[in-house]
Amino acid sequence: MTRTVRLVLITFVLLVGLAEPAFAAVTVSRAEVSGSRLRLEGTALPSRDITVDGVVLGRSDGSGAVRIERDPFTPPADCTVDVNDGSQAVTVTRLSGCTVTGTTPPPPGDTTAPTAPGNLTASVAGTTVNLGWAASTDVVGVAGYRVTRNGSVLPGTVTGTSFANSGLAAGTYSYTVIAFDGAGNTSTPSNSASGTVGAAEPLALITPSRLPDAVVGQAYLAYIVSSDPPGPSSFQFRLVAGRVPAGTSFVRNTLPARPEARVVGTPTAVGTSTFTVEVSDDTGATARRTYSVAVLAAPALAIAGGVNVLNPGVVGQPYGDVLSATGGVRPYTWAITAGTLPPGLSRVGDAFFGTPTTTGTYGFTARVTDSRGATTSGQFVITVGL
Repeated sequence: MTRTVRLVLITFVLLVGLAEPAFAAVTVSRAEVSGSRLRLEGTALPSRDITVDGVVLGRSDGSGAVRIERDPFTPPADCTVDVNDGSQAVTVTRLSGCTVTGTTPPPPGDTTAPTAPGNLTASVAGTTVNLGWAASTDVVGVAGYRVTRNGSVLPGTVTGTSFANSGLAAGTYSYTVIAFDGAGNTSTPSNSASGTVGAAEPLALITPSRLPDAVVGQAYLAYIVSSDPPGPSSFQFRLVAGRVPAGTSFVRNTLPARPEARVVGTPTAVGTSTFTVEVSDDTGATARRTYSVAVLAAPALAIAGGVNVLNPGVVGQPYGDVLSATGGVRPYTWAITAGTLPPGLSRVGDAFFGTPTTTGTYGFTARVTDSRGATTSGQFVITVGL
């Protein structure tokens, strides 16, 4: 054998070794049921969805460790399950604590096949095709069902009349179902039913680029939301360029699974702020969008014109009311510049309280000043009766 041939063979072996293994990658160290609870532990390829009899029940972590607990769980009649992480072969394991049912041997010479499952239907939810059908009948009893997808029998046995085929790529899938009995007789296939899984939604920032306007001195809150494609469960937001308005902050999502961030605070200056936000998910996908917020001037500070009539009081009964103004930039500072309050009442800030002692109508002038020094005055009156 020449040196060139040996090198070619070595290269071929290495490439084969790097291909995804055709053997089952799941190793089960613990598989048991206790009442209605399933517990399964083992190892698999890292970060893979783990299916049990074709249904996704968990996911391996970054090191490949698998730990699944499911309650309620109905074990199959034969107490064995197919466990897979997407590899070409499945791992078949027997559940401890499970009692095999339907083990009564079929009568000698049972050659009667079950009737075909009826009215097979398929519906699509995300990347899952959900199947349902009418039960078959048999002279002894139906032991279970097998599902065929695009001409290939899926691993595992279905004991009920529904099946969820999860984690599918975009495409159209055609299904049939057959029933079998304890003697190994199989029915003719059901009718065919198909489901089409659409392409996964790409990660995107879906909040419009112009956020709601803000007002100087008024509390502000705006959400920046991303799409939530199937599969990823973790989102991270970053401010990658520009600035949010003065007086506000960019707050990243505090829960990684929540696809939103916030701009929150109290703006302090008029103007338009422009900034760019990036979101990423745990698949490595990213999306960016540039946002703007217009901060408007606060309306002029004002007290309603005319005489502002406050709550009437009653001699000997507790009293309470507040002064009111609009516009400007809070907080406000109040002062009484003319007139008198009813005897027995006191003022703290914009609030009056106390117990009136004397009947009469009491008018006064109040001046309000906002945090920027703007001022205005208004007339108020309190009437005290018996």
